[in-house]
Amino acid sequence: MEKNEVISISSILNTIKLYLFDVVVDMADEETNNNIWKNLQFFWGKWIGIMDGREAEVKREYHLIMDTHYIYIKNMGINKDGTIEFKDIGFINCDSHKRRYILRVYSSSGRVFEFELKNIENNGGKIIWETTHIENFPGWKAKIDEKITGKKEFDEIFYMKKDDEDYKIYMKTHFKK
Repeated sequence: MEKNEVISISSILNTIKLYLFDVVVDMADEETNNNIWKNLQFFWGKWIGIMDGREAEVKREYHLIMDTHYIYIKNMGINKDGTIEFKDIGFINCDSHKRRYILRVYSSSGRVFEFELKNIENNGGKIIWETTHIENFPGWKAKIDEKITGKKEFDEIFYMKKDDEDYKIYMKTHFKK
């Protein structure tokens, strides 16, 4: 065997090793990303919600996107007469360095809510998000409590407050798949 053939075979073997390493790393990343979402998997899919005290319905969807690095949320409130009460989209990401989950909600009103996951109880049976910042709405804070109430249903309470006041219920919704 000539020297060029040995180098050539060695290069091919190194290329194969690097490729296999990349495949294993990609598989590990995907497994890790799926594991980081295990407490939120219940929410994936399409939901219909009924808002308490209002003649309105909420349509919501949760999907993994961008190689399972983010959860995408599409949300729309529709009044009984068909007019849109609100629209927003959201993204959940995991800041693994700081070991926290962040939910950013972009509303059609021009506000951006940034929530941090504060508490998960009962393996995801109750989840509490609190704002760390609200763009274009100074002096206010928000909180979301989500509680699984059945195999394919959950309740969500959205609270708002001014900085120096107690939280008040702004909207209560019961969701079903």
